[in-house]
Amino acid sequence: MGDVNDQLSVSALLRAAADGELDVDQQARLDAHLREHPQDEARIAFESQLRQACGRVMGPSSTPAGLRDRVVARLESEAEQELIAERIEARAAETRNPNFWNRLTPMVQSVAAAVLLLVGGVFLFQVLNIGSGSVAQAHMSEIATFVGDEHNRCIIDPSRAAKFGINELESAPAILQEIIGKSISPADLAIGGLAFRDGGRCQVPGKGESVHLRFDVVEQPGETVSLFIQQVASESDELFEDGKSYEMKSDNIAGNRLVYGWTIDGLNYFLVAQNRELCEDYSIASGLTLNDG
Repeated sequence: MGDVNDQLSVSALLRAAADGELDVDQQARLDAHLREHPQDEARIAFESQLRQACGRVMGPSSTPAGLRDRVVARLESEAEQELIAERIEARAAETRNPNFWNRLTPMVQSVAAAVLLLVGGVFLFQVLNIGSGSVAQAHMSEIATFVGDEHNRCIIDPSRAAKFGINELESAPAILQEIIGKSISPADLAIGGLAFRDGGRCQVPGKGESVHLRFDVVEQPGETVSLFIQQVASESDELFEDGKSYEMKSDNIAGNRLVYGWTIDGLNYFLVAQNRELCEDYSIASGLTLNDG
């Protein structure tokens, strides 16, 4: 039988290419495939653009300077809230009709979407005030869901193992430096009775480059812990108050997995494990304070 790279289907190869998760051998195989099937370059480009678009949409939203403050100030007035609610309810039937939106120009549609997003942020999202900015819980939930699901996918789907090109500790620091801009040895992250297993490039929702490292729990054979590390691309991408560990909530995480997140030295970390005590012990061993909020 061939190795995992040989068994990787063409579709999986193209998806991995769009995710930027190919190792040297897989890239060579992709190049050979594209020489015979150049039309598949469009598939890779489309999936890559789709992922980037999703990352931008789910990332922290930005508004013109002062606009959000003015809108929020008005919405904090109970009278204003009641008036908005009455107007929305009065036009509920009309706005549910697709023809209402089809009549609007693309520019007006964009403005309407932005206003709805902003209002939704005030009324529907619980906003977490952490670090230097505010991040909607929807974005936090999206990240928690992604890392939890990706952890599970890599256990269930053998083809996902192809992305883990880091198998030796000696090569890890240089590869991490190239991807996230920091040279970190997984041995320094294997605390709390963990042993490094493998790692590779990943695409955590957001702007910064990211990696996915896996560790085996020494005292629990067969149990794997995932640590996702994401580059903080800008100050607004610092998701957590420095020095604190947060349990990230999501109703969509499968397999009873827990997700803990924190920010240190320009990097966001997301730990995925099944045991709460392990997550808390790892946080404490990393010098973090558990956030009770």
